[in-house]
Amino acid sequence: KKVVVLMLDHLGFPAFVAACAVALTVHFSQFYLEWPKATLFIRHDTYLGIDLQISFWELCLGEAAALLVFFAGHRLCNRTRYFLDSVSISQTDQELKRAGILRIPDYLRSSREILVMWDEQYLTRLWCVYEVAVTQVPGACPTPLRLMPMDMHVMLVLFHVYYFACTLSFLFIWPWIPGLWGFHLSTWLVAIVPFAYVARSGAGMARMIASLDRELGTFCVRTAKVSFEDDRRLLHASIEQMYGSLDAFDSEVRTRVRRTAMDGLVRQRALLPYHALFVAIVSGV
Repeated sequence: KKVVVLMLDHLGFPAFVAACAVALTVHFSQFYLEWPKATLFIRHDTYLGIDLQISFWELCLGEAAALLVFFAGHRLCNRTRYFLDSVSISQTDQELKRAGILRIPDYLRSSREILVMWDEQYLTRLWCVYEVAVTQVPGACPTPLRLMPMDMHVMLVLFHVYYFACTLSFLFIWPWIPGLWGFHLSTWLVAIVPFAYVARSGAGMARMIASLDRELGTFCVRTAKVSFEDDRRLLHASIEQMYGSLDAFDSEVRTRVRRTAMDGLVRQRALLPYHALFVAIVSGV
């Protein structure tokens, strides 16, 4: 899921642009070059009185261009670096592990932003809570906090898959149903699945926001889970040093961090970044 979120965040809009550019290039090139086409997909339009040749090239090659950017575009993102605690901090040598934990605040505070890939278990994990704590210390310059709902981004990718399949189905069905009803019936048959999925996704997003607001409002660092109790003592001591007490940190999360996180979700009409939403509609375009 985390890989999907990062792919959409960095490569969603470039993939959309690449798909549109390839599809338009293919479309206009067919005025000058003869592309292979199946004679089975020729439709006589009674309204215009002409034969229409259904072309799959724009859709398929545009989709291929988008997938190429998704799976290979990360090689061009050389300026972006991420910190992964379980990889960057030794998990076997206790001295190195302690030294790594103590250096987390310096590393995270020097970051451009904190990208929280949130799920319903995020605030129950002490390590995740600690990484938020070190960047939001009162009196210091807080690092910008950006919330990325993982489940919603996975839904967006699935919606893209459904939309592509439905658009492809439309091109298959339309030539075989005569008259204007052919267009309307084909559109209805292929649109009902994405529309139902949009409704389901919207309901899931509403539940997610309510769950996040509830978790932040009742947050308690003492109940957060951790694999090793030695880590708990070390992290609690570090939080107390930064905030004065664990209760003070709880209060900070329930007020300022909660307000910052929720503002980031409700400040725009769409609950996902606008550039990520292009991923869903690339097949239709």
